[in-house]
Parts: sequence; C-alpha cells; structure tokens
Amino acid sequence: MNFAKIYLLTIFLVLCIGQRLIAQYTENGRDKPVDGQILSGGLGYGYFKPAGDLANRYGDNLAFSVLGHYISSGNAVIGLDFTYMFGDEVKEDVVAPIRSKEGYFLGDNNLAVD
Repeated sequence: MNFAKIYLLTIFLVLCIGQRLIAQYTENGRDKPVDGQILSGGLGYGYFKPAGDLANRYGDNLAFSVLGHYISSGNAVIGLDFTYMFGDEVKEDVVAPIRSKEGYFLGDNNLAVD
C-alpha cells in the first residue's frame, strides 16, 4: 500500500468513525460527568522524527510539554500548553543569511560585528 492510499484511508476513517465519537458522554445526557468547575493538567515527553522537507533540514528531536486546562461550570474551556523541543542536529546553516563570505557576522548596517 502506498502513502496516498494510506492517507486517503485515514481521512475516510476519521470522517466516518469520528462522527460517532462523543467525549464525556453520560447516561443522563450531560456534557460532563461533574457539575461545577474542572481543573486539569499534564506532563508529556515525546520523540519526533521529521519527514518530508523538514527531514532534509533537521534530525530527530525530543520534546517536553506541560499543559493545563480549566473548564468552567458553563463548559467554557481555557487552556495553556507549552512544548519545548530540543535536538542537536541541524543539517543547514541557519545563520548563513547574516554571515559574510569571510565568516564575519553582519550587523544592521551590513558591517562586520565585533
């Protein structure tokens, strides 16, 4: 199976099956299982392998994340997510646009920086 077929099958399944999923559904039809406010949080750690154009520019990396969400009694959701990605393999020179041919860094006035 090639990539295009897998992609189309995934989209089809998400559209068909995803319509039947209801988060936090209870027997009495309430939207959430707890009356009142809810405060939740979490930590995450993950490994990422770039693909496509990013694979030509970057290597594998790791990420650490912290998140928190507040759900009001009226079901309004306020959330904050922070993710820090780190890795040591960049396959291109990211400061090349501000460096001269001789290797000096250039300032705002296109003169070498000390």
